[in-house]
Amino acid sequence: MRTRRELGETVGALAEKLDVKSQAREQINVTKDRIAEQSSEARQHAARFIGRVDRCRRSRRDRSPPPSQPGSSVRCFSRLLFEERSSPVSKPS
Repeated sequence: MRTRRELGETVGALAEKLDVKSQAREQINVTKDRIAEQSSEARQHAARFIGRVDRCRRSRRDRSPPPSQPGSSVRCFSRLLFEERSSPVSKPS
């Protein structure tokens, strides 16, 4: 009885390994989930970064007249981008 059960489990495991279509579907689902998660993280990171650029631009505008200096957004963006690239980044696992 035990041997038949073990044999049945072994045959089932082999059949599962040979089911390439099922394995491909599973890999597709795993990849889709990973991409969705990374996309969400990227959107959140971009929103935070844009908020930082906006705050930087407003703080520059508050410190020095005239209220709107041409290129202040570009300067803030460049400075913050340099900070982003200089800081260590935690890579998703």
